[in-house]
Amino acid sequence: MAGGSTDGDWLHPTSDRFRKAFKNYVECFKYAQPDALDCWWNEEEQLFASGDAAMMVVFSEHIASLWDRGKNKIAGKIGHSTIPGEYSLLGGWAMAIHSKSRHKQEAYEFVKWSCSGEMAMPNAAMGRILPYKAIRESAELSRSYPWLGDAFNAFEHIGRRYLPSGREAVSGQMRELERIIGRAVRMAVADGQSIDEVLQITEKNIKNILK
Repeated sequence: MAGGSTDGDWLHPTSDRFRKAFKNYVECFKYAQPDALDCWWNEEEQLFASGDAAMMVVFSEHIASLWDRGKNKIAGKIGHSTIPGEYSLLGGWAMAIHSKSRHKQEAYEFVKWSCSGEMAMPNAAMGRILPYKAIRESAELSRSYPWLGDAFNAFEHIGRRYLPSGREAVSGQMRELERIIGRAVRMAVADGQSIDEVLQITEKNIKNILK
């Protein structure tokens, strides 16, 4: 949960900090589209671009097109900022090489090229921000994407999805921890269960898969 989260907060749903953040998040759905609970990144972007949403919280990769005057009517008419509480979430994609690949070296060279300084600018043009100094200092990119400065500032107070020291998830269950939190939101928003009841169930479910 954003807004000053500390190590391991998300593993204690009945704590005051988690409850306040969760309650605030659930209340936001009162002011969202009726089907907002089922929206994915691209659908969220479309709602905002069409003027059917006043604001959104999203990764930088998904907002580049909002500044494309050839694609939508809101380009140049919107503001931007890091999220309240200055605790942004680190996102991104990953590339891996299969252990049984017959072309490991070729694959490795492709991965290196994809993440190289040579590809930093093309990636940034699509909203995929690689932490290169040349990207941060590019006047051309800053003119095209005024939000670029905020994206780099967010790196200074970035948050990660991880377990605190000394805690381990049962093998293969790390993703299940996130699913548990997602189900909690659905229980509160769609099913109308009380927040206290939902968080008690959530904490129990989390404890069941942690060592």
